[in-house]
Amino acid sequence: MSAYRDEDPRIHDIKTRIRVVPNFPKPGIMFQDITTLLLNPKAFKDTIDLFVERYKGKNISVVAGKKYKTKLTRKSESLHFCFLFLG
Repeated sequence: MSAYRDEDPRIHDIKTRIRVVPNFPKPGIMFQDITTLLLNPKAFKDTIDLFVERYKGKNISVVAGKKYKTKLTRKSESLHFCFLFLG
């Protein structure tokens, strides 16, 4: 991430919304739980907005993803980008 992005105040708020679970699922792993981020509408919107800002204008028309991607995030991204999600 660039220095410019790190200065964006939304980044700090988003980072504080991600719960870190040490040693899960095994010792030495620092699991990043985004459930707490998803429960905060403003932080979730800021996350989607930053994602959109990063890729807007890149001429993206189709995105493929894994099954674990939730309908909630597909819907949020599709509303911004107006693309087809295959997943």
